[in-house]
Amino acid sequence: MRVIPVPTSATTFIFDPLHYLALIEQKINAPRSGGAAGPAGGLPEEFMTLRRLLEARMGKQGKREFVQVLRLMEVFPLDDVAAAARRRHRAAEQSASTP
Repeated sequence: MRVIPVPTSATTFIFDPLHYLALIEQKINAPRSGGAAGPAGGLPEEFMTLRRLLEARMGKQGKREFVQVLRLMEVFPLDDVAAAARRRHRAAEQSASTP
């Protein structure tokens, strides 16, 4: 388990949710704590929009696709993944508005 120590207290730890993404991807419908947002809690709004769109369009497979997007943060910085999500959302809006 990946743990991020907090320098202000020797007994306080913050658990990195990215550590769990591979497991969540395999067990996509398993009940888990973390509230309704699940592994996306605390991420920029672009991720919540992408999640809603994927789940509405693809159901269970959309959940898995969303986790795969989150897993990109294992390799790329959060800002880069968020920018890609914004570009994808804008492209989808433009194609929907084009007759």
